[in-house]
Amino acid sequence: MKKQLSLLLISFFFSGCIALRVYVPHSSPKSSDPLRGFTEEEQEDTSANSKPSVPFVTVEDKTENGEVFGRRSPSLFFLSPRNLENHYGTLPQLIEKEIALNPGLYPAKSKYKITIHQFSLLANDVCYKNITSVDLHITVESEKPKKQILDFNYSDSLESRVTDCTFTLATAPAFVGWVIYLPYLSFRGNREDQLNQMGRIAVLTFFEKLRESFPKK
Repeated sequence: MKKQLSLLLISFFFSGCIALRVYVPHSSPKSSDPLRGFTEEEQEDTSANSKPSVPFVTVEDKTENGEVFGRRSPSLFFLSPRNLENHYGTLPQLIEKEIALNPGLYPAKSKYKITIHQFSLLANDVCYKNITSVDLHITVESEKPKKQILDFNYSDSLESRVTDCTFTLATAPAFVGWVIYLPYLSFRGNREDQLNQMGRIAVLTFFEKLRESFPKK
C-alpha cells in the first residue's frame, strides 16, 4: 500500500514535466536522425548556446519574457514547471540560426529588421479538457528603402481530453481514465507532442512566408 501511495505521489510530482523541442528541420543525406534532419555537426551549431552571425538581419523581441518559449497551466500537478524553455533556444535564436545556416533560402539584398510582437505557446488544463494554443505576430522591415515587407499573424488551438485529471484517473485500479486518455494519445499525442507540433508549425509557417517576402534574385 505504501509503495502504491509513493508511486502515486511521484506521478503527481513529475508526470507533468514537458520538454519543448521546437526546431526547423532540413533534409540531409548525412543525417543520423531523419526526424531531426541535421548532421551531427549541424546539430551542435543549432544548440541553444550557439551564436550565429547574421549581418543583414537584426531580430528584436518585444515580448515580455523572451526566455520562456512555452507555458502550461496545470489543474492538478501544481509542482510541475509552468514556464518552459526550448531545447533549441529562444524564438530569436531560432530565427537567427535558420537564416545563418541557410542563407540561400533567404536572399536578402539589404538589411532587414525582424520584430517579434507576440509569441504565446500555451497548454491550458482545466481538468475536463486541455486547450493547447499558439499565437505568433512578427513583422519584417527593410532598412533601405524603409518599408514593411511582411506582417505575419498566426493563431491555432487544439482541444483534447489529455489532462491531469484523466491521467490521475488512469492510475486508478479500475483504469477508468485509460478509456478517455489512450484514444487521445493515439490520435493527438500528449501535451508535450501538441506543444511541440503547434510551435513547430507556427515557426515553419513564418519562415515560409519570410522566404516569399524577400525579393527574388
